[in-house]
Amino acid sequence: MTISWVKPGPYSFLVDLDPKLGRRAALEAGLRDAIRAGRLRPGARLPSSRILAAELGVSRGTISTAYTQLVSEGFLVSSRGGGSRVADLATGGAEPKNIGPRSEKEASALRWDFRPGEPDLTSFPRSEWQNALREILRTSPASFLGYQDPQGVPELRSAVADHLRRSRNLAVDTENIVICAGFRQGLDLICRVLRDAGTRTVALEDPGLADHHRVAGASLNVVSLPVDALGADTQQLWTSSAQAVVLTPSHQFPLGVRLHPDRRAEAFAWARRTDGLIIEDDYDGEFLYDGGPLGAMQGEDPDRVAYIGSVSKTLAPGIRLGWLVLPPHLISPVCEAKYLSDAASGSFDQNVLASMLRSGAFATHLRKRRVAYRQRRDHMVGMVAERVPGATVRGIAAGLHAVIELPAGVQAGWLQRSAARRGLGIGNLDSYRIAGERADDAVVLAYGRPPSHSFARGIAEFVDLVPG
Repeated sequence: MTISWVKPGPYSFLVDLDPKLGRRAALEAGLRDAIRAGRLRPGARLPSSRILAAELGVSRGTISTAYTQLVSEGFLVSSRGGGSRVADLATGGAEPKNIGPRSEKEASALRWDFRPGEPDLTSFPRSEWQNALREILRTSPASFLGYQDPQGVPELRSAVADHLRRSRNLAVDTENIVICAGFRQGLDLICRVLRDAGTRTVALEDPGLADHHRVAGASLNVVSLPVDALGADTQQLWTSSAQAVVLTPSHQFPLGVRLHPDRRAEAFAWARRTDGLIIEDDYDGEFLYDGGPLGAMQGEDPDRVAYIGSVSKTLAPGIRLGWLVLPPHLISPVCEAKYLSDAASGSFDQNVLASMLRSGAFATHLRKRRVAYRQRRDHMVGMVAERVPGATVRGIAAGLHAVIELPAGVQAGWLQRSAARRGLGIGNLDSYRIAGERADDAVVLAYGRPPSHSFARGIAEFVDLVPG
């Protein structure tokens, strides 16, 4: 159906509403279609939220939220005092750009960004976050603006404990949780505390994220632990100098494999026999598509496992919130390290997240994202199977990315460079190898990253580029 204008105005334009969508979602979709079709041209100024709300008979909040969403997707640009204008998109139906945090200059040339590191940022639940923040601002006392407990506000620690017990089978209560600014800070805090307690060496998975090796290496010596189809080779811990190990049992990055039960058992045996510590990175633990649920390692031995989780993939990395679930002997020194690092995480964001966990908004968001990401995964697998039969897709039982082993004779480095020239960002598996030999035979495709409106087009561009 079509919106019935309450009263005609100088800025009125027709927007088709999908009856299956709410008014805000329908308005966003209609504006995207109008921009793509050229009815709204680059540079065109949109009416203010007050004017358009009056013309459509909806709230100003609905209009403002829709505008904000389209700015985040790249369809609109906004400036203080200048209102919202249509962005100057590339010709030929190119989709808006998705600017990543690592290199804005590099990302500005990309039409489709499939590089690992972020979820679909346009899916962030803005309205739910805004509503929770508004309520907290309305009801919080002035003391809320002061310095907070470095361990984290009790409301969030309690809500996180409930969530982890229910969804990840952790043995956790409020007192052994420390709130931090994401995984990197959590790893840094633990490594500093271990160093001060006499630990000298930590083992990290290879291939893996070089940034994690850098963070751990700022405090400890780092040795590489090879990863194969069964996960990290924990048998090698016995002959290494490591006194701690970082493992990603749910969905290893970048290979996407689960840690085999025998290797989990080997890691526990090593930790108990040597008084070692397992640092569990629950990477992608919230996004499981195939196979039975896999509980966190922490639930099996809370005294030997320090668990780290965050909202970087479930919500957005810019929120900068994560949590440590610690053995008793680490709680006090980690809280002290957190205090010395940045005093405490922001109280407003902590309480907003606590509110979303308590209300069920976070769980609802997760359910929607699981469905959406699984559909994307299935679409990608089908496209690769149909158009590039010589390629093999691996590591897709969970998470937001896949490893694609290329057909014989196709080099990953060449493909990555060719893709970049066409405005397509992809990862190269070799870039995550720390000590292992380069193979130049596989790419990493983060199917969870692009906005939904550009995903299918981007996958089509990718498969067209790969020689079969």
